[in-house]
Amino acid sequence: MRWRYILNIIGILIFFFGLTMILPLLVGFYYQDQSIIP
Repeated sequence: MRWRYILNIIGILIFFFGLTMILPLLVGFYYQDQSIIP
């Protein structure tokens, strides 16, 4: 098992999933969307 390679892939996947979650949040804040602000 190549642990370093596996951890690198997992880190990249988590990074991209986090990015796809954060981008709509930032757009919502920028346009003051009512669905973001409770």
